[in-house]
Formats: sequence, C-alpha cells, structure tokens
Amino acid sequence: MEFETFKRHMSNGGLPDEVRQFIRQNITSIEQLEILIHLYYISPKAETSEAISSALYLSAESTARQLTHYSEKHIINSANDGKSYYIANKEAPIAKQIGNLATSYRERRVSVINEIYSNPISTLQSFADAFIIGKKKE
Repeated sequence: MEFETFKRHMSNGGLPDEVRQFIRQNITSIEQLEILIHLYYISPKAETSEAISSALYLSAESTARQLTHYSEKHIINSANDGKSYYIANKEAPIAKQIGNLATSYRERRVSVINEIYSNPISTLQSFADAFIIGKKKE
C-alpha cells in the first residue's frame, strides 16, 4: 500500500483500518506481534523456533506454539523439515498486511499496543491463560 493511500485509510485511533482488523483477527499479545514482524523482516529466509525465540528473547516453548498456530492459519509458512518458518513472498496479500502492521508498530507503537490489549479476545485469553497449570494440552 502506498504511503498516501495508507494515510487515507487511517481510523480515528491513528491506525489504518486494515491494520486494526488484522490485529483483531490474528494478534492477542506483543509476543505474537514481534514474531510476525521478525519473520517479515527476515523474509524470505526461514528460521527455527529456537533461533526466533533467541533473537527476540522469548520462551522457546511459547515461540514454538505461536509459530505452529500461525502456520496452521496459513499466515506463515513451515519449511519441509517442519522446524523452520518463513514468509515466502512479501508481495502476497497476507505479507503486505504484516508489512503494514510492522510500519504501524514502528511509527505508532503505543497505538498498536493499545489496539492489541483493547481487543476483547486478547483480554479474555490472557485471563484464561492465567489459570493454566502445567503444560497446555494440544
């Protein structure tokens, strides 16, 4: 999306409507946001969940869980080895949405964070996750 078009689609909250919709549908935490943006920036290179968790200083188990989730939703790709993940084509519609999200996060970090945590699904999921004891069952 060109910058002028990008600016025209801004909502009252300072974020483009497309970015707000992507967040509402796909992101419930800063961890998820950071993982998607990291994969976007290294695209088309693939990385293992261990490498991603190390680069972002995240839990290896949680990172693996998020990558599996996004791979199953076809937001990112899983390599043939099943251990590496990537965004294949920055020109694909989903990759462009992640690129717009990355731009918004770079330029309006607080607005993006507020959008994530104002999402009712995010709030409910965070509350529910507080009661998980032990390993999460698949």
